Amino acid sequence: MKTFDEVFENVDSAIADTARRLRKVVLEEVPDVKETVIGGAKVQNVLYYSGDSTSIVCGIQPSGERCLFYLHRLTPEDVPEYYLSGKGKHSNHIAFGGPDEVKNAVIKRVIGLSVKRLP
Repeated sequence: MKTFDEVFENVDSAIADTARRLRKVVLEEVPDVKETVIGGAKVQNVLYYSGDSTSIVCGIQPSGERCLFYLHRLTPEDVPEYYLSGKGKHSNHIAFGGPDEVKNAVIKRVIGLSVKRLP
């Protein structure tokens, strides 16, 4: 199984730095969070879950020149500070171009909402 570092080792440094910044917030905000990598050779996603592996809180994925931060059980109204996109039933994402776009307080808040809404 791949690790977080392996998923982001061959991507642009701004994307890797963004992913590390998001990961740091996730690890600080969810004390019992577990990290796992899913996907194949082309598309990989680092998922964070609390409790069993079906209780996904969020995910981080490199995507071209962006770092996608997937949020579960949130709506665009929950995150007015960012454009929440995607067509997932339970998850949508914020696309970050660099670490300076990450607003720690906002990310902490939305992670808390995702955890609060766990089934």
